[in-house]
Amino acid sequence: MNTAMSVSFRPQLLAALVMAMLSAPLLAATPIAETVAPLDARGTFEASNVRGRISVTAWDRNEVSWSGSLGAGAKLVVEKSATRVSLSVESENGSSWTGWNKGPREDSVLVIKVPASASLDLSAVSANIDVTAMRDSASIEAESVSGEVSLRASSTDKLEISSVSGDVSFEGQAGRVDAETVSGDLRVSGASGDVSVETVSGSAIVRASTVTEFEAASVSGDIDFEGALAANGRMDVESMSGDVSITLPANTSARVTAEAFSGDLSNDFGLAVEDEDGPGSTMHGKIGGGSASIEIESFSGDVDLRSR
Repeated sequence: MNTAMSVSFRPQLLAALVMAMLSAPLLAATPIAETVAPLDARGTFEASNVRGRISVTAWDRNEVSWSGSLGAGAKLVVEKSATRVSLSVESENGSSWTGWNKGPREDSVLVIKVPASASLDLSAVSANIDVTAMRDSASIEAESVSGEVSLRASSTDKLEISSVSGDVSFEGQAGRVDAETVSGDLRVSGASGDVSVETVSGSAIVRASTVTEFEAASVSGDIDFEGALAANGRMDVESMSGDVSITLPANTSARVTAEAFSGDLSNDFGLAVEDEDGPGSTMHGKIGGGSASIEIESFSGDVDLRSR
């Protein structure tokens, strides 16, 4: 085949495919009539959606309200009791969404209001999840594959949030945090107690009050922590090629051990930095009385331990 013909043919084919997609009739979404069901103030609300959005807002009623819209081929399955309400977007014909060309081609949107102190269990595939204004919830779990997960102005005893390729963010108060992402960025603001963050290529930014245990791991994303470490707390941070920045109060009391194979080590606390016999360097010593423990390992990323 003539190379020039091949090159000139591909844009024409692409244009034809785009025009066909644009000219294909769009099926109107089916509105979900607003529905209200009772739910105990400390009950559990669950929701799942394949494509579109799950939006949850807290209110001061012992009820769940839901509305929104369903994309073509989707139905809403509802299960409810006094202590648990579940909404699930499923295939209209009852078959699984999994498999090539079987997934929904239009967005389904769930707009929900729940008791402010209810526990949440939310899951999505290519749908975004956003939660606002939860107060004193026992547990919040939200996970999406390719969508973003965002919680704002919320407080909970236990938080688990994750996404594979979407960004993950939390703003509020949480006693225990487990946050994970693969290629999305991760941001946690207002955590305390035990905090664990893990990312592959996305950056992890944590702004905390006082943590008793902080664990962080990254392959190529940066890790940035600012907060206080409890007197007998523990901090364990590992990075392959991302930079690590830890900012602590000047009156921190901790034993510090940091190692880097090819990255630079630096600190504001007067800790000794020593070169190894082969490649690599270490930074170690005590800050204050040395009651807490800080361990940091990096392969090629820089490590900065800062004072505020």
